[in-house]
Amino acid sequence: MADGGYDSEANHRHCREACGVRSLIPARLGRSGKPPRTYWRHVMASRLHTTRYGQRAQAETTISMLKRLIGSQLRARKKPNQRREAALKTLTLNLMIL
Repeated sequence: MADGGYDSEANHRHCREACGVRSLIPARLGRSGKPPRTYWRHVMASRLHTTRYGQRAQAETTISMLKRLIGSQLRARKKPNQRREAALKTLTLNLMIL
């Protein structure tokens, strides 16, 4: 998932073919308001639900709050402990919001 600044056919192709993931990037309109001509950009313009995509801003706001209020660094070294620490930070932020 990315914002409109990454809307290019090359980015869509790289995500889907090289990385094997589905790209979700809202297509900007082409020249003079016409729909995009390239394949993946056309697919995004016709199929991506912009109402659900708008929730991305809320997620970014929450992540920004977490980093600003609690900190962005994890002190744990092992993966399981890092996951646990991140979950505890998220829980702490939720309690702070309440």
